[in-house]
Amino acid sequence: MTKTKMKMMKTMNRRSSPAACLLLLCGLTLAGTGYAAPDWQGLEPAEQQILKRHADHWAEMPDEQRERLLAGAQRWTGMTPQQRKAARERFHIWNNKLTPEQRKRIRERYKRFQDLTPAQQEKLKNNYRRFKKMSAEERRALRDKYQGMSVEERRRVLRNMQDRRRQQIERQRRDMPRQRPPAQRKPPAGDGR
Repeated sequence: MTKTKMKMMKTMNRRSSPAACLLLLCGLTLAGTGYAAPDWQGLEPAEQQILKRHADHWAEMPDEQRERLLAGAQRWTGMTPQQRKAARERFHIWNNKLTPEQRKRIRERYKRFQDLTPAQQEKLKNNYRRFKKMSAEERRALRDKYQGMSVEERRRVLRNMQDRRRQQIERQRRDMPRQRPPAQRKPPAGDGR
């Protein structure tokens, strides 16, 4: 049994909620787990409870989709009540307030984010955290300034930011003390042994 499957089974044995079906609609994805998803009878009762809205068409689903649904159920069972409430609110927005075109753009952005290196992802997350720490007025001013720029102005700002970052890295490298290789010890001259 694979490590992932054992982890899923352990998590699924925790207390489950029927509201997990909402989580499954959010489109969360899971990288392949290396095993075929079980048929409906092969699911644990807790899994069946969470996934019951899919019971009628479970057998027709591709393994990949069933694996994603099982992974979503696993995530749901690991959430605190507050996390579940927040997830329900996000699902409500996703399903009722976003247009299909907006959902498509979000999926594309998510895909692009997944294609970034871990360092690039972390940088983007840090920038987002910095943005969220700004006051509402600062965020609005920054948004207005950006939206008022032409495409060329936006590119110029981006190039300037990249140039400043490169210069900062070069200064850091230049200012770092150079590490010299350890001195080679010469054997004492003399007795010739």
